[in-house]
Amino acid sequence: MEKTKKSRRKPSEPKFKVGDTVKEKDKHGLIFTTPGSQKSLGPFAKPRGKGVIEITSSKINSIGSVNFFYTIKWENGTSSEHAQSRLIPN
Repeated sequence: MEKTKKSRRKPSEPKFKVGDTVKEKDKHGLIFTTPGSQKSLGPFAKPRGKGVIEITSSKINSIGSVNFFYTIKWENGTSSEHAQSRLIPN
């Protein structure tokens, strides 16, 4: 008889719901020292501002952990999908 190991952690839950207002975390890895570097990055250099969550989804990684993703409609009219770890409540 094989014993299975049970996880002591509770299952992960989504932090946000459809209709919640969020914003993106600061992009600390990007350093803009010259105007030329800011221009070459274009829309990535500017923060997107506030956004509203339209769709929530989850994906299971190779280890079996659940990761949550959200499709966000930004105030500038664009939409994009982001992992839960990149978003903060507004």
